[in-house]
Formats: sequence, C-alpha cells, structure tokens
Amino acid sequence: AFKLLNSFVRSMLSNTILVASLFFGCAAGFSFSSTRRIASSSLCMNSDNNQMDVYRYGKRTMSGLLTLLTAGAISASPMNVNAANYGGFGSSYSEVLDPKGAVVNEETYKSDSVKAGLNGLIGLTKTVGSLKEALGKDSQADISSTLQSDLSPGKIRSILNQYNTAFSEDTQRGTDRLIRNVIQDVNELSREASLKPGKPRSTARVTATVKRLTAAEDALKDLAAFYPK
Repeated sequence: AFKLLNSFVRSMLSNTILVASLFFGCAAGFSFSSTRRIASSSLCMNSDNNQMDVYRYGKRTMSGLLTLLTAGAISASPMNVNAANYGGFGSSYSEVLDPKGAVVNEETYKSDSVKAGLNGLIGLTKTVGSLKEALGKDSQADISSTLQSDLSPGKIRSILNQYNTAFSEDTQRGTDRLIRNVIQDVNELSREASLKPGKPRSTARVTATVKRLTAAEDALKDLAAFYPK
C-alpha cells in the first residue's frame, strides 16, 4: 500500500512539473511573439505590460498549485498514515467497549497478580451489593464506615489496575473508562451516604445513594465480563 501511495505521489509531482514547464514555455513564446508585434505597434507599452501581468499571474498560480500538491503529498505520506493509527498519535485509535471484543495480554492474564485483581473485583461487587441490600432494609443504615474501609478510592484503584493488566492496550482504553466511572461513583457516595447526627436521611437522598450504588455495581460487573470465561 505504501509503495502504491509513493508511486502516486511521485506521479502527481511529475505531472505538475510537466504542466508548469509547458505553461512557462508557452508564456515565454507568447511574450517573445508579442514583443515582435509590439516593435511595430503604437501600443507597445500597454501590450508589454499586459503580457507581463499575464506571466506574473500564471507564475503565482502555478506556485500555489505546487504548494498545495506538496502539502497533500506530505499529509498522505506513510509517516502520517502511521501516525493516525499507532501510539496514540493522530485522531484515530481503537477503544474496545464491548467485552466480546476484548483482547487479553497472553503474558499476564493468567498470572497470580491478575487473578488476585479479579478476586478483588468480585469482592468489590459483593460489597456494593450488600450496601444496596442494607439500604433496602433500613433507609437510615450507616454505610459510611464500609465505604471508607472497603470501598476507598485508593483501594479500588489498586485492585482494578491490577486486574486491568490482563488486557491489551486497546482493551484497556475501554476498561479504563469503567474504572474511572466506579471511582467517581464511590467518591460521590461518600458525600451522598453520610448521615448527620439527629437528621434522618431523606427519601431523595436514599434514592440517589441507591442509584449511585447501582451504577458502581453495573460498572464492576461490566469489568468482570471482559475477563475470558
């Protein structure tokens, strides 16, 4: 593909140079012929100026065309084609959002470290589920201590990053988004689930807390689905 592209670019530049040569040759001949006519004409000065204007205009036009074609050739070069697809350069890169399209890292996904991360992920999911259950039974249940000890952002990040090493870079771009969502939900939970002494938790706050727990639980389950069965 790169050879064809280079051949196309070279052909384009060659044709442009040929057109430019023909143009300037014609312009020079036209100017010479005009000069001979001018010698016998009372309008010599005006005609000469007109021909020079045409020549200069044509020169500027061809220069502009050459600049555009050169810029196009550079942008279509193999270096820039590569930059659009690899290493995060350019505007396009793959991001796996569907667990069915997940690609594992063959060197790490069966490691003890990843298995520990997977077990930690399962534990986090169960903890979130138990908090939802507790609020369902008692809307005034104090879940702050569990949030601080078992669902702290630092602990979640450590577990999920360990689990995330099971996947290829493209897959990690998708799982990273889920990890950020979980951490954001937990940060919001710390604020929404807090109880002030002597002030009961309102129905609206209970609803918001359960909704936040559900979002975190769903994200954790989605993360677990990326690991091959």
